[in-house]
Amino acid sequence: MLDRRWFLGLGLALAGILVATHPAGAGFLDASWTAPTTNTDGSPLTDLASYRVYYGSATGSCPGSIFFEVASPTSSPAPNTTMSFRLVGLAPGTRYYVSVTAVDLSGNESGCSLNASGTAHTDSNTNSTTPGTLTSPPPGSQLGGGTVSFGWSSGTGATEYWLEAGTTGVGSTNLYSQSQGLSLSGTVSGLPTNGSTVYVRLWTRLSGTWQFNDYTYRAATSQNKATLTSPSPGSTLAGATVSFGWSAGTGATEYWLEAGTTGVGSTNLYSRSQGLNRSGTVNVLPTNGSTVYVRLWTLLGTWQFNDYTYRGTGQNKATLTSPPSGSTLAAVTVSFGWSAGTGATEYWLEVGTTGVGSTNLYSQSQGLNLSGTVNGLPTNGSTVYVRLWTLLGTWQFNDYTYLAATSQNKATLTSPPPGSSLGGATVSFGWSAGTGATEYWLEVGTTGVGSTNLYSQSQGLSLSGTVNGLPTNGSTVYVRLWTRLSGTWQFNDYTYRAASQNKATLTNPPPGSPLGGATVSFGWSAGTGATEYWLEVGTTGTGSTNLYSQSQGLNLSGTVNGLPTNGSTVYMRLWTRLGGTWQFNDYTYRAASQNKATLTSPPPGSTLAGATVSFGWSAATGATEYWLEVGTTGTGSTNLYSQSQGLRLSGTVSGLPTNGGTVYVRLWTRLGDQLLGSQTWQFNDYTYTTR
Repeated sequence: MLDRRWFLGLGLALAGILVATHPAGAGFLDASWTAPTTNTDGSPLTDLASYRVYYGSATGSCPGSIFFEVASPTSSPAPNTTMSFRLVGLAPGTRYYVSVTAVDLSGNESGCSLNASGTAHTDSNTNSTTPGTLTSPPPGSQLGGGTVSFGWSSGTGATEYWLEAGTTGVGSTNLYSQSQGLSLSGTVSGLPTNGSTVYVRLWTRLSGTWQFNDYTYRAATSQNKATLTSPSPGSTLAGATVSFGWSAGTGATEYWLEAGTTGVGSTNLYSRSQGLNRSGTVNVLPTNGSTVYVRLWTLLGTWQFNDYTYRGTGQNKATLTSPPSGSTLAAVTVSFGWSAGTGATEYWLEVGTTGVGSTNLYSQSQGLNLSGTVNGLPTNGSTVYVRLWTLLGTWQFNDYTYLAATSQNKATLTSPPPGSSLGGATVSFGWSAGTGATEYWLEVGTTGVGSTNLYSQSQGLSLSGTVNGLPTNGSTVYVRLWTRLSGTWQFNDYTYRAASQNKATLTNPPPGSPLGGATVSFGWSAGTGATEYWLEVGTTGTGSTNLYSQSQGLNLSGTVNGLPTNGSTVYMRLWTRLGGTWQFNDYTYRAASQNKATLTSPPPGSTLAGATVSFGWSAATGATEYWLEVGTTGTGSTNLYSQSQGLRLSGTVSGLPTNGGTVYVRLWTRLGDQLLGSQTWQFNDYTYTTR
């Protein structure tokens, strides 16, 4: 830690150089010192980040608030390395005292060096310019792979940056040398991955003159090729289209997939870049059981590959599975099902009665569906011929025979159970299929057997039908189900007991309880025979509607916004429409009480850990938004930070001072209802001490 160490052999030499007259304020001093190599305990220095050059017109300027930050080109300086820096913007003719400290990668600062002094002079070529310095990756660190994005701080007065990288020594450019314009980052590809030293030079153009800083890095130490993981290498492929997946190659910048059938490395089926995707789909694979050769390339600076072999799928035709071949068909409408054909790309179903392969009843593509429904089948016990085609590059088929249904019968109502009580004003009636049926018709009435005053409609070949507007007074309901058999209508009659009505009741929140906030979802039980619900909410007494009044249709819940949060009484009325008449139940609740959020971490009044801190707070009841402000100029100041946090319970602030001063934090809570605009901001103030 630099707070308990200093480097050996620190020397500081200053020289002021007078070149020509220059406007006042352009004075400068050139400072140089020997870079540290060891800690005070004798161990090697490996985590140096930067230097701080303190200056002032009197001794004792270090430590202090006035200094230049100078990035170190390496985290582990070589012996006898000399660092130099020009202090600019000084008052010409004034003697300045200068001292240097070192700062490690964790931000720890060493003690001050001995003072050196010199008189600032003017230079007509000095315009307070400084070159850019590399900031990421941290100088001296190990690179992450073969492609790295380098970032740097802006140079004062810079008009262009140029980035160079090499492996043959300081200033080498065998890997990269390009202008970056005024960009503050540049990406270099083709970096080695063998752990060797990489030399990086960042040039800055200042007033027409190029200046540079040098840095070293350690190249990434391992790369490996991607490997195919699915399907399992050597296995049999599932079909003509297969998705291949692979593991990530360490340091990979691109993958390329190839597939063929003419030998190792063949590409007659597929050859395409996959970018950085870790899977790729190949179509038109063979389905004849032959060998498929797959090569997966990985770009690791250079292209490298792994080879694999697979067995192509063997094809087979689909086979009919239901109804069982040779069985008697159940009715005039039948659903035929079949197993999947290996490698199939389409199925076609044909049905006829005039011989094998006949199509006088049905002939249609089924796509890749594994079932198809055929209507209009005979019900006379005759032979039915079915042919199922499978497209396997070419069309292939299997033939089957069935016996047509030999008897007809009417459909029968199955639900609700005949003679039972109906569940409400809307009921779904279901029935069994009538053998040989070509249509169903449903009729409902209340004036006697066969009456139709409530409902009378064709159901086609559906096996259910929904009837609305049924009575809910406990009276008798008459239902007739017609079945069309060979062109003739036949029926069965049934009776039911109409539902008895009752009003819906609120169930949650529990009546009389406190509400959870300004927005609440109210739920209720279904009213027997209900055709609509209506919800009303107010605060001015029983039946008041100053907050809410809306139909809920047949929903069993409704959400109300804009509820008060002052602990007052809230009046609820739930209406139920029964047989065209509105009936209601009344309820009361206690409105929620709101409170402001409070900061919990870091503990108020404590010392902050660094320049970046995450502040956390408790949730405020009824809060719709939080806002965090931070400053150093007094209570409520915002010179450091002022941003909405939405409904998050924490926020991170960067750029906090580290000078031991006071930081003022204000946490705002927005309480009220956002939709109605009835909101107020309330706050709590806190103070902290910086490190």
